[in-house]
Amino acid sequence: MENIIKDIQCIEADMYEIRARIAQYRTDLIRITNTRELFDDEESYIEELITSITEGWAAFDRVADDIELAEYACDNVVSDIEYQTLSKKIHEKG
Repeated sequence: MENIIKDIQCIEADMYEIRARIAQYRTDLIRITNTRELFDDEESYIEELITSITEGWAAFDRVADDIELAEYACDNVVSDIEYQTLSKKIHEKG
C-alpha cells in the first residue's frame, strides 16, 4: 500500500507541473498578442504571432502526451489497488 501512496503522490506532482506549464504557455500567448507596439511593422508582428502559435501548439501537444502518461499511471494504480483488494479477499477466505 505504501508504494501505491507514493505512486499517487508522483502522479499528483506531475499534474501540478503540467498545470503550471499550461498556465505559463497561456501567459506567453497572451503576452505575444499584446505586444503589437513592439514591432516596427505588421509583417514582423505576424511572423512572431505565427512562430508563437506554432510553439504553443507543440507545447500543448507535449502537455497532452504528459496527461496521457499520467492517465496510464492512474490506471496502473487502480489495477494495483484492485489486485491488492482481491488478494486480501482471497487470503481472508483461505
